[in-house]
Amino acid sequence: MARRGRLRRLRPFAREPPPLDPAGPSTVDVAPGGPRAGSFARPSSIGRAHRALVAINGDFGLLRGLPVHAFQVDGSLVTRGIHTGTSFAMRQDETTSFIDTTRLAIEARHAETDAAVGIAGWNSKPPGRFTVAGYTPVGGDVRRPPTTGCAVRLAPDSGATWGPSGIGISKRYQAVAQRCGAKRMRVDARTVVLASRRWGAGSDALTAMEPGDRVRLTWSFGWPRVADSMGGVPRLVEDGTIAASKCRSAFCRRHPRTGIGVTEDGTVVLMVVDGRSRRSVGMTLYRLALTFASLGATDAMNLDGGGSSAMWIAGRGVVNRPSDPGGERRVVNALLVLPGADPGETRLGGGRIALVDGEAAADRGASDPGSVGGLAEAWVEGSVVDEPVPPAIARIAARLERKG
Repeated sequence: MARRGRLRRLRPFAREPPPLDPAGPSTVDVAPGGPRAGSFARPSSIGRAHRALVAINGDFGLLRGLPVHAFQVDGSLVTRGIHTGTSFAMRQDETTSFIDTTRLAIEARHAETDAAVGIAGWNSKPPGRFTVAGYTPVGGDVRRPPTTGCAVRLAPDSGATWGPSGIGISKRYQAVAQRCGAKRMRVDARTVVLASRRWGAGSDALTAMEPGDRVRLTWSFGWPRVADSMGGVPRLVEDGTIAASKCRSAFCRRHPRTGIGVTEDGTVVLMVVDGRSRRSVGMTLYRLALTFASLGATDAMNLDGGGSSAMWIAGRGVVNRPSDPGGERRVVNALLVLPGADPGETRLGGGRIALVDGEAAADRGASDPGSVGGLAEAWVEGSVVDEPVPPAIARIAARLERKG
């Protein structure tokens, strides 16, 4: 659902005022934990690196360091994710915000034949029997093209442009290599590799793309002029109606929570709820939805929670009490409030963010019933997510069961 966008201005603090004027113009932005998949960072580190006013934790993170849902930063599609979920996005001019079911469509169109093929995975999952998957340098060693099948390497031939009526982002490429066999196609800097299985509709499309041919890639969330998008689950409020259910899964019980909502007049509401302590027991997903509705949110979605829930404000530091013994947990991405316009960084992770081993950082989330561990368990039980269980989620659920 689209809403006219504006960010509720933060009130200046009575003591230790932040160095940036919180009453001035501000924009909503998203940022990754680092320049490549497998990178995690604390929300405070991400906020400082991007000179933000506010930073909160973002989407759930998988063991290998990718978010569960689709993620786009400054017009660069990081991953399609492994779950449809819900997405939050804002127009580049900050006039309209969106929270709705993710409707990401990716297409490669061969200029010489005008034939188009849909891309089912993007730094997310291997190609299926009849599908094509895309890979970029952002995937690093976490998501690489398969070792067998057909593949085409594309080099950029133009900058990104908006699609018709501003819907989606389009970029022209030229095929520089193509082969079928038992060898992995290398992903060079700035290139995209499209891969398929050896036989089927996917391989037919890729073998037609010979070196020198032009190929146009287009991806769209269905919203006009959206350069940033972040996913979450479940939907909490939809068109003014409570969408969260009172499920019995551990994931739905009282935990620290993080969420984002939008009111009728376009005000963006960021919420972080403490829990697992004497001063705060946390919230159920249903109570979180009721709280967003009480604040006037007509649409809202849940983000990563449990020990991942954290809010950092410039000049004040972390203003909640994260439940992990070590304080802030490292996360895969963050949602930011910037002073003034988004500078639109040309590469992911432009700030100075310390990188850590992905699986070590993700282990806490995988063991947390309020974070991705609880989501995985609920997914397997079928109480929150009504989609087939992907291998990455099954592994996390099995790990949580072993530790339980």
